[in-house]
Amino acid sequence: MARYQNPVRIVHYLNQFFGGMGGEEMADLKPQVKNEPIGPSKKIQELLGTDYKIVATIMAGDNYFVEHKDLALQKVMAFVKKMNPDIFIAGPCLCMGRYGLACAWICSRVSRELGIPTVLSMSPHNPAFSILPPDIYFVPAGETIRDMKNDVRQFSKMIDKLRQGQRGIIDTDGAFLTGKRGNTLVSANGATRAVQMLVRILHDEEAGSEIPIAKNNGIRSAPPIADLSTARIALVTEGGIVPLGNPNRLRSARETRWFRYDLPLVEGEMARFQCIHGGFDTNYATIDFNRILPVDTLIGMEKSGGIGRLVPWYFVTCGNLVSVKDSKQMGSEIVRFLIQDQVDGVFLTST
Repeated sequence: MARYQNPVRIVHYLNQFFGGMGGEEMADLKPQVKNEPIGPSKKIQELLGTDYKIVATIMAGDNYFVEHKDLALQKVMAFVKKMNPDIFIAGPCLCMGRYGLACAWICSRVSRELGIPTVLSMSPHNPAFSILPPDIYFVPAGETIRDMKNDVRQFSKMIDKLRQGQRGIIDTDGAFLTGKRGNTLVSANGATRAVQMLVRILHDEEAGSEIPIAKNNGIRSAPPIADLSTARIALVTEGGIVPLGNPNRLRSARETRWFRYDLPLVEGEMARFQCIHGGFDTNYATIDFNRILPVDTLIGMEKSGGIGRLVPWYFVTCGNLVSVKDSKQMGSEIVRFLIQDQVDGVFLTST
């Protein structure tokens, strides 16, 4: 069992919103630290009791972190090392993609450089969830602030388990499996557990596994287009550009559908479109959709012979808070139409 200080010292990372600094207007906030619990940290401290002490809360803006990753990590790590924690925690970051990325990067760096347990709470639908490394402990969070009360409770349970020495594969209280292997004392030996598992299988019951095997699906790149000057090119975007009024009610987040619309190929049609994406300020994209859907650039390439032809329609969804599973499903559906229309290549834009 790891040796912890008394009380156990914890450092908590929050974004600018949960740190009480503001919303999107403070998304460029540089990392800063306060030597006290802030926001969700206060409830976690209350639940953990006097055996633990949240000695610092580190905060940074979501935009700052994703735009200045290396510098942000350097500053945060300096804060963490100075506070000498036993455990580092981040979140809950719910379904917030930029916040999730920052939490994952920090936790991975802390775990690797300091060798202390790191605990991250996020929703499995968070876009960052699919890229997380196995050196972090995960606790499932809900998708909205309404779930925060339960999220914080589960978070506290996991922290307490780590202090008690349960640092192998933790699959109780809803914790995500990390894939890490470790030794722990159990009531039955391996042979007995194997027979018990076999009996469950024979009775068509869920058998489970003590050592889950990660499944990594590689993506094979398509061969290059031999001659772009004769190629049919289509536009596909997850940027939420839709006809004015959003006729099919494309959702601004957690979307599982996509739509095909005619491209605005005639000058002056810009006012007939809008951006409904929920992950950024859409004003500039609504003023000029070419910022997301670069019709002007591709028309210019067509006229200059850079591409053969721009097909007169585009596919659109909203990628904000969309899971990898749903993204794959939508992509496979769109591809069938692209093949049917004999499209040679796709210009895919993302926010």
